[in-house]
Amino acid sequence: PLVRERAHRLLSATQNIGAVTLSQLCESCERLAKAEPFDGAQANGMLHAMHDELAQVRAALAGLRGQLT
Repeated sequence: PLVRERAHRLLSATQNIGAVTLSQLCESCERLAKAEPFDGAQANGMLHAMHDELAQVRAALAGLRGQLT
């Protein structure tokens, strides 16, 4: 339940800021976490992809913040 809950929270946040790719990854992770049986190896790969995409989103947001100041 923790993976599903965290993926759902991040999904909502990423949708709010328009991070489409990360939103899609979160949605996939949430679906995966609900699946029976739970595929830990697939979930691990999904979490790595989310981590990499999150780094891209953070960099983009930092760039926007720099333009505003």
